[in-house]
Amino acid sequence: FFFNTLNSMSALLLDRRTADAEGMITKLAGFFRMTLAADPLADTSLADELTLQKAYLEIEQVRFPDLEVRIDVPEALRDACVPSLILQPLVENAVKHGVGQSSPPCAIEIRAQTSSGVLTIAVENRCGPRRAGARPSGTGLGLHNVAERLTHRFGHEARLTAETLPPNAYRVTLEMPLVRP
Repeated sequence: FFFNTLNSMSALLLDRRTADAEGMITKLAGFFRMTLAADPLADTSLADELTLQKAYLEIEQVRFPDLEVRIDVPEALRDACVPSLILQPLVENAVKHGVGQSSPPCAIEIRAQTSSGVLTIAVENRCGPRRAGARPSGTGLGLHNVAERLTHRFGHEARLTAETLPPNAYRVTLEMPLVRP
């Protein structure tokens, strides 16, 4: 992510789009400030986690101008407690393995809902067909790490599911107990 962002800033400067490059630098600095302030071992509010993901996706939208971002989280769930940085690997995967390897249009959607004391959060990417020469990549380590963090925090009350959706979509769903501050 960091090197891709630096390369994007360099390309903007070469194209003499200095205002866009400056905006990207500011967004990157803000994103790093938020991630460094986050305690990865503590819970955070879903609102704060979403703010971090929005900052990350704003940077990626400079790299991928056709990327559409949708966040559908009811106001009543924004104070729910979630493990800090739990969505970051999922959103990064959606960009790297979905948006980065596909033809536009692409969209990433983050949704949350609750039922019977369970908080469900889904991160989904829908894109055009894979670009010629793009091969599926990844080892599943990011998903494994997120699943392990959920199990460590909530035991068997939490789970992660991942599924491919036709024609060109992928969804990761987290389920965990709804915890309020």
